[in-house]
Amino acid sequence: MKKIIQKFKAFSEAHPKAKKVLEGVGYIFSEKILKFLTGFLVHAIMARYLGPDKFGKLSYIIKTVNIFYAFSLFGVDEIVVKYLLDKTYQRQDILKTVLSLRIGMSLIGILILGIFLVSVRPEGNKFILLTFLYGTQILIQAFNLFELDFQSRLNFKPLFWANNICNFFSAGLRILGVFTKMGIPYFVSTYLAGDILLKIIVQWKIGYKFLSGKYLPEVGKAIAKSSWPHFLATFVVLLDQRVSFLFIEEYLNADALGNYSVAVTLVDLWVFLPM
Repeated sequence: MKKIIQKFKAFSEAHPKAKKVLEGVGYIFSEKILKFLTGFLVHAIMARYLGPDKFGKLSYIIKTVNIFYAFSLFGVDEIVVKYLLDKTYQRQDILKTVLSLRIGMSLIGILILGIFLVSVRPEGNKFILLTFLYGTQILIQAFNLFELDFQSRLNFKPLFWANNICNFFSAGLRILGVFTKMGIPYFVSTYLAGDILLKIIVQWKIGYKFLSGKYLPEVGKAIAKSSWPHFLATFVVLLDQRVSFLFIEEYLNADALGNYSVAVTLVDLWVFLPM
């Protein structure tokens, strides 16, 4: 073990870029572990409090909207990072261009979500409205783009603190909701509040560079052309992962959906390990 540590130190000193990457991996892994622990605890408490019926309805709202996340993530991250590393263009111009693409696609995604909800009509108008309101998450997710600015510079420490602050903030709101006996609309809002706070912190850290940027038509066209195959593949994968929730809600009942949601949530918490 001592020899392994010595070799690792020698490798790190000889390759400063690799050392920085390993530090970044350490930050990411630590953040995911903390998110896993808090997520496991909070979801267990929420599931016990809400019961299978209400927890199933909450899961239906979240998983239905998740299907349309592919629209907000339009513009493959790897392609965006490549352009951010390219010295040909200003970073703020790249951010402005990709953000414009993602906002446009997010609005299309929200429109399609609305059409889908009106067609399916699960649980009546109130449930449709609540799901559509949570659907604004599709637009919020488009701003995940700004995390790529840190990743392209191998600067993971700010993301570590921003993600953990928002994670604990959201978890605290959900625990508070359990103790104050709040309903489904409150818990839906906690997910939105946490993500909005995260986007504000991350954008504040990079100085709102996209505000001073300009849209680059040639870059936007190139990114859109490269991203279409990935967008379609991501949408199909998300549909495949979440469509089971729609079928259970339609053909079984909310109790069955709640039990299924708990099982899926416990599995999803481990997904970060292979990634």
